[in-house]
Amino acid sequence: MNLPDADGFDQFWAAYPRRQAKKDARRAWHILQPSPELVATIVQHVTVRRETRAWREGFIPLPATFLRGERWEDELPVENEPRPLGALSSRLALMVGRTRNTGEVN
Repeated sequence: MNLPDADGFDQFWAAYPRRQAKKDARRAWHILQPSPELVATIVQHVTVRRETRAWREGFIPLPATFLRGERWEDELPVENEPRPLGALSSRLALMVGRTRNTGEVN
């Protein structure tokens, strides 16, 4: 017999991409006792985090670790933004290029 998902755990479990150690995750969820608003926040964060490079490449914490660490409050990484080179970095890149081509640095 399946009980209704009164506390939101099943919703979290369905959204979380690493489904291991369910009993431990359920225990962490029970201790957390999230409100419906927090359930929505956690599931939304998981949904976004699933698409990050780190999670796509396999660095996904166990669900209980995620819950105990309140990882939904972590900042999401900013991805695919070009990083501007500072003046020093640009000059260093030029110097390295000259060294490779001529063997000398001006």
